[in-house]
Amino acid sequence: MKHAKLLIVDDVEANLISLEYLLKDYFEDLDVISVNNGEDALKIAFTQNINLIILDIQMPNMDGFEVAKFLKLNPKTKNIPIIFLTAAFKEDKFQEQGFSIGAIDYLTKPINNNQFINKLRLYMEVFNKNTKLKEMLKENKKQKKVLQSILDTQKNLILVTDFKQISFINKAFLDFLGFNTIDDFMDEKKCFLKMLLDEPNAITYNENNTDDINADSFYEKIKTINETDRVVYLMNYLGEKNSFFLSMSKTDDEDGIYLISLTNITKMRKNQLEITQKAFYDSLTGVYNRNKFNDILKLDIEKASKHNTYFSCVLIDIDHFKKFNDTYGHLIGDEVLTLLAQNISENIRKKDFFARWGGEEFVILLSNTTLEEAIIVTEQLRKNIEHITHEIAGHISASFGVTQYRDGDNIESIFKRCDDALYEAKNNGRNCVKSK
Repeated sequence: MKHAKLLIVDDVEANLISLEYLLKDYFEDLDVISVNNGEDALKIAFTQNINLIILDIQMPNMDGFEVAKFLKLNPKTKNIPIIFLTAAFKEDKFQEQGFSIGAIDYLTKPINNNQFINKLRLYMEVFNKNTKLKEMLKENKKQKKVLQSILDTQKNLILVTDFKQISFINKAFLDFLGFNTIDDFMDEKKCFLKMLLDEPNAITYNENNTDDINADSFYEKIKTINETDRVVYLMNYLGEKNSFFLSMSKTDDEDGIYLISLTNITKMRKNQLEITQKAFYDSLTGVYNRNKFNDILKLDIEKASKHNTYFSCVLIDIDHFKKFNDTYGHLIGDEVLTLLAQNISENIRKKDFFARWGGEEFVILLSNTTLEEAIIVTEQLRKNIEHITHEIAGHISASFGVTQYRDGDNIESIFKRCDDALYEAKNNGRNCVKSK
């Protein structure tokens, strides 16, 4: 069996040497190639059959993220698994960036040698088994039992079919669906494509004719989708929705045999959602935070400047908030913030965007709304807030500064006008709406 080729990319020579020695101690069937920059890494990857890449991020000229993006754009290299290994970029936002590019893992230095070797062992097992699988699919049917046993060792859900008859389905797939044997599965006349759930941003099979499965069109559709976006949903025998990365390949013969492999990413997507929650949401009030609002505002500014659209912004400040904290304590102050955030969230349109700006200040982006319309909307919000009463802190009110996007605006100029209008509202007795 051919050896797997591993490419290590790191601009620190000592790191390359230590990794090479570590790998040689544990793997005899692994060919290691080392380079110290992104440009050489791309040359090697584009000209040789690389099976796995360990990629440093912090490198001169071209960093690891840039290298990975080039690899994913090239048809020859887009399917090569990438493991990021970094000492500098340890925050969640960088891990999220690495996974969004298409990495299979993201490790930080100093690495745990045992953990690192175990991860590579798992990959080598998958590589060896996949190599065997490709070879065995061409062999005589007498090898079917051997192939089935290999498939049954896989944690991925695996199906081999021409969509008329199932050649193989592994134990993990049968267990997921609650069947004991392939015959039980066939008795239910289950079709994989018809099992795909219609979920947002997921791949589904949209053909209406259940008797005539157009697998070729589905396969061609899959090939046009970025591999990190090839997500499908299936229901297990308990009625629970699970999400999977879909891998689908086809043999070159006339029979058109498809190999389908599903990697369960339900837990990973849950973790990603938790990271996103921390990155884009205010932990106290549950509304978006300033960073997320700035991202949305930038997009709306670009849209408005290119397509002559419009929007308005509202800056909100809770009146006499310091008094709540000083008199009743910060816990009561937090409850006041949460009450106001909940009230505004319930009384704005779905297309509008609401965030905590910082401290006792909040901000709203009113889509497709003129200044005159924004003043009317904001005045109603002011009245709603005016009726909020906290059981300890008592009456709550807020002041508002409103402005509309103008040609040539940026984030700073928009918020300068909002802030000026808010300042005027405070100087006019608070609990009022002013605009600029």
